[in-house]
Amino acid sequence: MRFTRETVHEPQNGRDNRHMSSKVIEAIPFYDARIKQGGYGFLSDDFWLWRTPQRGFSAFVFTLSGSGVIILDDGTEVNVKQGDVFISSPQGQGHYEYTPKGETWEMLWVTVWGDSPMFIPPFSDYEIRKFDNIEELRVNIQGIFREELYQDHRSEAAMEKYEQLFLISMDRA
Repeated sequence: MRFTRETVHEPQNGRDNRHMSSKVIEAIPFYDARIKQGGYGFLSDDFWLWRTPQRGFSAFVFTLSGSGVIILDDGTEVNVKQGDVFISSPQGQGHYEYTPKGETWEMLWVTVWGDSPMFIPPFSDYEIRKFDNIEELRVNIQGIFREELYQDHRSEAAMEKYEQLFLISMDRA
C-alpha cells in the first residue's frame, strides 16, 4: 500500500488555520478511531491542497460555511457549500481542493486510516453527503483545540471528552 503526503498551500494572511497536534491524534478516542490528521480552517481564496490517489486513508472535508471547489483527477469538478461533506475513499482518485476567487471557505477536515473500525466509506472513490449539525462540529473541534492549551490536571480528560463528542458528531454527519 502506498502512503503519501498532501501538497498544501495555506496562506499566512490572518485567517484561522489549525492542525491537530500529535498529542490530540494520539489520545485514546482518536487513536482508537484511527484518525491520521485533522484540522480547521477559515480559508481565503489563495488556499489550495492536492491529495494523491490511492493514499491509504479517507479524507472527510466538512464545509461549515462559504464554498470550495474540488477537482478530481478524472476532471470531475465538485462545488461544495455549507452543509456538504466531501468523502474520498482510501483507494479513490486524487483530488485538488481550493477556495474560489473572492470567497472564503470555513471547513474542517479529518483524514482516517483505511483500516479504521469507525469510518469505512461504502464506496470506491468519493461521495458528497449533506449534514446539518454544523454548529455541533464547530464547537467540538474548537473545544479540542482550546483544551489542548490548558495545562491543568483536567485538561487531558476534557480533551478526550471533546474528541468523543467530535467523533459522535462526525458519525452523525
